[in-house]
Amino acid sequence: MTRPSPRPAAPGRLHSLDGLRGVAAIIVLLHHTALLVPAFAATYKGGDQPRPGTLEWTLAHTPAHLLVAGPEAVLVFFVLSGLVLALPVLRRPAYDWMSYYPGRLVRLGVPVAASVALAALWILVVPVRQTPASVWTHAMPFGDLSWKNVVVALDLVSSSSYAINNPLWSIRWELLFSLALPLYVAAALWLRRRWPLVLLATPLVTYAGFQTSNGALHYLPVFFLGTLLAVLLPRLQALLARCDGPAWRLAGWPLVVAAALAVLTMPWLVGRGSPELTHDVDALRALGPLGALGVVVAVLGWSPLRRLLATRPFQAAGRYSFSLYLVHVPVIMAVAWGPAGTLDMRYRALLCVAVSAVLAVAFFHLVERHSHTLARRVGARVRAAIAAREAAAAPAVDATDAAPAAGVRPTTVAAPRR
Repeated sequence: MTRPSPRPAAPGRLHSLDGLRGVAAIIVLLHHTALLVPAFAATYKGGDQPRPGTLEWTLAHTPAHLLVAGPEAVLVFFVLSGLVLALPVLRRPAYDWMSYYPGRLVRLGVPVAASVALAALWILVVPVRQTPASVWTHAMPFGDLSWKNVVVALDLVSSSSYAINNPLWSIRWELLFSLALPLYVAAALWLRRRWPLVLLATPLVTYAGFQTSNGALHYLPVFFLGTLLAVLLPRLQALLARCDGPAWRLAGWPLVVAAALAVLTMPWLVGRGSPELTHDVDALRALGPLGALGVVVAVLGWSPLRRLLATRPFQAAGRYSFSLYLVHVPVIMAVAWGPAGTLDMRYRALLCVAVSAVLAVAFFHLVERHSHTLARRVGARVRAAIAAREAAAAPAVDATDAAPAAGVRPTTVAAPRR
């Protein structure tokens, strides 16, 4: 009997995941906007902690933290990246890696470079009028623009701090995962029958990353969960189809969503002090990747939520999510350090959100959308160049192979110049 292929069948586009990506990007925007408030920023960066019962304390240590759970939303991004990048590889028996790599580098590199240029423009145009009280803003001095900072911001391989545009720290891990994608897919195929062990091992590896301040151990396993999910997706979708009855819709899936969100936010709900400053909650933080995975699975399985995220508003948010992610922090810095920094906090927050949203739409149409086209063209050119080279080399190989059979001494065929 022939063994079935481990490659999954090709599912249609998972529109609900686009909506989830949009929600995650909005949460990151709200997270960074909230960090303008000194008391809330102190829960992450240290200093005088907010008093219980205040708005800042409520956003930090109650379920309302979900509205501003930026780092947790990034974990969801990483799971989604592992899933959506692995699916095309698994759909095609002979994946074109030679066109994938240059296309992927263009796809990430062009928007990143444009976002760095835009951040530098904000620094040049907006005058510094005050020093914000938030300790978070002090880590990214708005007026400190030098060619060194620009070079560091464009370095997505070795840099670990991006003062000009802070969110680029996560794009760095996106790039490193993209480069290692073949290894991730191979490992996921090998471990597809041992997925419970992967779920058990991920918190252990993540915990080691926290304890050793090793970002690779902290973040790269999250991508693997998404890659493994891509490998198991056909089997999972068959299982989810059986879990779509009234009982699951009304009780089962809401409990799954609540559990996943609780796992993501547990360090803030249970831990004392900031999860960024203390080690006693690292064990809870290490469960975060499983919570992010649970959110993605729930979006795939809970049909009301799946349909909600597939509606136009959430699809629009997903469409502009990457652009929003790239442009919003420089906007927030410009508001905090510039003339608008004297406004009431409510108006500053509204200004940050509104300008970031408008700029994200413009950035998508002017930069990101064209980077998609350019990435496809670069990939196609590489693919055509390799095909042409192989076609040019084929007659030389045939002539060399045929000469001994005819009793004729082989001749050397010069390679064509390029």
